[in-house]
Amino acid sequence: MVADIAFRCAVLNPHFREEAARLTTGIVLVDELDLHLHPSWQKKVVSHLKSTFPKIQFIVTTHSPLILSTVQDRIITIEKGKAYYPSIIYGRTANDVLKTVMETAERLESVQEKLDAYFELIELGEGHSQEALHLREELNQSIGNDDPDLVRADVMLNFYDI
Repeated sequence: MVADIAFRCAVLNPHFREEAARLTTGIVLVDELDLHLHPSWQKKVVSHLKSTFPKIQFIVTTHSPLILSTVQDRIITIEKGKAYYPSIIYGRTANDVLKTVMETAERLESVQEKLDAYFELIELGEGHSQEALHLREELNQSIGNDDPDLVRADVMLNFYDI
C-alpha cells in the first residue's frame, strides 16, 4: 500500500522528484487498514503513514483496537447511519477499547462465567470446596494457570487463608 501511494505521488507530481511523497497533497481512503497486519504493525501503521505522507489526509476504517488506540486525531464512529465522536481513546489498552468503544467482551462468555463463579466461591470463603477446585481445574485447562485472573485468585485465596 505504501509503495502504491508513493508511486502515485511520483506519477502525479513529477516536478516534486524525490520529495513527491512528502509534498503531495490529497486524500486517501483505506478500508480495513488492519487487514493482514501483524499486531505490532497495527500499533505503528498510522504514525508511519502520517510521517511518510505528511500532506495527505487518510480516511480509514478499522476494527482493530490497536489501531484505534494510536490515533490522536478525530475518530468518528458511524453506527446505524449516525455519526458520533467516542471519548478520547488515544493510548488506551486494546482491552479497554474493546470493552468501552467496541462494546465487546474481553473473554469468551463461557470462560467469564466460570471465572465469575470461581471468584464468587472464593469471596464466600469456599475457595477450597470441591466445586471451586473443579472450576479451577477447568479454568487451568482452558486458559492456563498463569492467566492474570487466576493469579489474582491465588492471591485472594492466600489472603483469605491468613
